[in-house]
Amino acid sequence: MTIIVGLITNEGIYVGFDSMASNQIDCNIFAYEKVIERQGVLIGVSASSCKAINLIRHSLIMPKRGINQGVDEYIYVDLLSGIKECLVNANYAEIINNHVSADINLLIAYKGRLFCMTEDLGIVEYKSSYICVGSGRPYAEASLYTSAKTDLPPKTRVELAIECSNEFMLNTNDDITIKFQEHKKTLEPIENKDFSKKVLYDSSKSKKQQRKKFNEWTRGNTKHLGIPDEY
Repeated sequence: MTIIVGLITNEGIYVGFDSMASNQIDCNIFAYEKVIERQGVLIGVSASSCKAINLIRHSLIMPKRGINQGVDEYIYVDLLSGIKECLVNANYAEIINNHVSADINLLIAYKGRLFCMTEDLGIVEYKSSYICVGSGRPYAEASLYTSAKTDLPPKTRVELAIECSNEFMLNTNDDITIKFQEHKKTLEPIENKDFSKKVLYDSSKSKKQQRKKFNEWTRGNTKHLGIPDEY
């Protein structure tokens, strides 16, 4: 089985995972990683079959995010539909009374946010700064809860969470890999024409720099909206 840990920080997201490949009879070490990066999206796969990892790695057709598309619509609609289609087409998902389910749990990291896909193929986002998936989840979450009360660096907290899982679970290991997805402070695509409410500025830049960057962006990307060049 597996343990995959995601932790949100101000700088970005740390995603750590082990390399255990096991079933009810034996265990081995995966030659490839359980967390796949596709078009800026980190996807961690926990499933009882290695087929699930191979499908997400090689068969999933990643949707392209629209220029004016928000993160929520991209993740909850486009990416969700793409994953469902991938699993159904490969006969990995089960359809009963028009309800689709599969033996798979996903951790999804994108744009400074963490999401979890459950076996009913629904995607959820929690208020917590961390999400864990896999058989070692309870122990990893307990470790992260405790370490949040310390001054330990984020990477160390993720490592301890996986080590804690390995200490109490037979089907995870301490062969740890950690990926870091930087949270870049850039202008997100604008979702409607109410610019006074929707534009996100980088607070580290002066107002003059912000205005210049915004004008450059609008000239290149929003002429079809009828926005003047020097808004």
